Parts: sequence; structure tokens; C-alpha cells
Amino acid sequence: MTTIFYTSTQTVTVPVDFSTLTYIDCIGPGGGGGGGQSGITAGAGGGGGAFSQITSLSGIAPSNQYHIQVPAGGAAGTNAAGTTGADCWWKNTAETTTYALAKGGTGGAKNDSHNGGGAGGAAASGTGNTKRSGGTGGGTRGGGGGGAAGPTADGAIGGTGNNSGYNAGAGGGGADGGTQGVDWTSGATGTAGGTGANNGGNGGAGGNGNNAGAGGNGVVGSAGTEYDGSHGSGGGGGGAGTSTGSGGVGAVGGNYGGGGGGGGLSDVGNTTGGNGAAALITFVYATAGNARAFGFVIG
Repeated sequence: MTTIFYTSTQTVTVPVDFSTLTYIDCIGPGGGGGGGQSGITAGAGGGGGAFSQITSLSGIAPSNQYHIQVPAGGAAGTNAAGTTGADCWWKNTAETTTYALAKGGTGGAKNDSHNGGGAGGAAASGTGNTKRSGGTGGGTRGGGGGGAAGPTADGAIGGTGNNSGYNAGAGGGGADGGTQGVDWTSGATGTAGGTGANNGGNGGAGGNGNNAGAGGNGVVGSAGTEYDGSHGSGGGGGGAGTSTGSGGVGAVGGNYGGGGGGGGLSDVGNTTGGNGAAALITFVYATAGNARAFGFVIG
């Protein structure tokens, strides 16, 4: 078998040694974490990207061409909601037929209502034989990002951040059937991220709160390893802590598809969430003849 990882939008040419398709997997990008307004609001976590797989594609043959879209993650908000990740897809060159599509996660809210976690990419809106949903981002102040869906299961929900005082942020959700990020309940210590399952990435921990200085930044979600040592479904980024000083920054979601963590509340300036992680397409096929199995990345 040969595995090709696509990490950017491009025209794909099927390799000359192609024999039969094993699968094409799409992981949608994560949504960006929301950012807060000075003295008023904080940010909620962005949703994790969805997963879609196809195991057959009529007429595929060596030298055929297709268009693919492999977008960056949703951008973090500063005194604003995070942006939603664009769709990840594999289409014909005219872009009139969609063979596989995974939705991106929704951006987390600029959160003044103690909710607002971004929805995970929805399996029901995707295209494929197997479809799974990304985890929803955690709401309230400094919510964790949602974990990305993977080949085995849905992504997990990000932890819910604090709702009063100058307290800690919450951990991001684990990927591919992992556990939810831990909700904040009390205190100034950031909560743990969820544990990924099936080689999906772990969620990052939340940042610490601080009643007298800077709030802590969230911890980046870890990369998934379902396909190899660096490619898979990522955990959600940790949400940031709140502070009377400068608020913490939400963390970036893990590669690939993890949602960004929400920014913390600050009394002295606006805060920023974490970016969602980028999308990924994995193309696996059997080679003609006796070609050796290998894998490579096309950016």
C-alpha cells in the first residue's frame, strides 16, 4: 500500500503506479476559539473538524486528475468570535461532483452569555461511506476546543470554562472517541484536557487563572497518530485563564482538525483565542505489480 497525505488545496494527479483504491479520508479543520473584550467577556472554544471516508471511486485510474480542498483551521478571534473552518473535500476537476467531504468546526463565540462553544463539524452534512462528527467546543470563559473526529469515532467535547471571578480555563476534548475536556468547577488551576482514543490526539490543558497578574495560556492540543507518527485527528486546544491583568491566550488545536481554545477574560485589554488546526486528506491505494509500500506528504 502507498499512503499520500495532502495538506494544501491543489489539483491531484493519480500516480502512475495506482492499481486499486483502499480509501480516501478527509478530516475537516477545527474552528477558531473566540476572544474576549476587556473587562466584559471571554472566549469560548471552537468545534473540532468532522471525518469522512470513501472506499470506492468510480472510474479512478492512473493519471486521472481531481480537485481537492484542504483548508487551514478557523482563525482565532480577538474581541470577536472565532471563524468557522471551511469544508475539506475531494471533487472532480469541474467541481460539480463531490466524492468525499468533511465539515469544519464552527468558531467559538465572543462569550458574554456563559455559553457559545462552537459546534463540531457535522457528520450528517458530510459526504462519504463513513462519517463522524467533531466535538463541540466548551462554552463560558476560556472553554476548551473540541477534539477532531477520526476513523473510529466522533471527537470529544471541550471542557466548560469558569463562569465567575478570575479563575482557570478548561481543557480541550480528546480526538477519535476520546474523553471530554474536564469542566472547570472551582479554583485557579486549569483543568486537564481529555485523553484521545484510537491513537487520536489528547486535548490541551486549560490555563491558570490569576487574581493579581497575568492569566495563563491554554496548552496546545496534541497531534493524532492514527496514520503514522505525525498524522491523525488532533485534540482540542486548552482554554485560557482569566485575570485582573493581561488575560491568557487560548491554545491552538492539535493536528489535524482540533478546535482552538477560548481566550480568557482580562481587565486591561482584549484577549485572543487559539486557531483551529488545519484539515488533512489521506489517500491510500494498492500499487500495480510488486512496488514497495511507502508514504509521503504533498503540501
